[in-house]
Amino acid sequence: MKFDRRTWLYIAGSVVCFLLASALGMAYISMTYQAPPGEEQPKVTDWMQAWGSILGVFAGLAAAVAATALLLHERKQARQARDELAAERAEAALAVVRAVIIGRTTYSRIDPPSVTMISVKVHNYGPAPVRRVTVVVAPAGQGTEILMPPLELLPPGGAEFDLKVTIRGQIQRDPARETVKVYFHDVTGVGWQKGKDGEPEKWSGKIPAIRRHDDEAAAQGSASSSAN
Repeated sequence: MKFDRRTWLYIAGSVVCFLLASALGMAYISMTYQAPPGEEQPKVTDWMQAWGSILGVFAGLAAAVAATALLLHERKQARQARDELAAERAEAALAVVRAVIIGRTTYSRIDPPSVTMISVKVHNYGPAPVRRVTVVVAPAGQGTEILMPPLELLPPGGAEFDLKVTIRGQIQRDPARETVKVYFHDVTGVGWQKGKDGEPEKWSGKIPAIRRHDDEAAAQGSASSSAN
């Protein structure tokens, strides 16, 4: 908890007023106290010893309160430092996965004419490699999804990989609604998913169950890589 200057002045004034009131109270009691009949009136040294003991108790309590406040402050600072370090590490991890970019997606007819080749370029501009790269294409944005052959390792430093798959049969494509997602793991083993636009998101386990286009017609995949 942080206090502004006005609050600290209020606290300091309260402490000064308390000490002043305590001193005046002790002086008043010392001057007006009358010993019971038959007992000797306390001397100045007796009062000094008594008030010294009381002040010692207050000083001990104040020291305990100060030590507790200091401990709580140090714990808070340590917690904030841990949170900041965790945030920096998380941001650094995001910077790595943000550098994995989905490039151009192309469709081409090959012999025989009923076979279509889909090609998706994936780039890694980050400082670290990513593993188990898998691309999922939904040509119409919904319905049929095509699972590209996976890539075990995509090197860093601007590496590019061209994932390809050949599909038998006609493909209904809607470029306005088409979606392409890439799934991969960073060097720490954390899974990520990312579309062409938007921020990467963590995911765990297997790639979400999808209905491959070649459930009805067999698909064969091939991949080729090149470095920029």
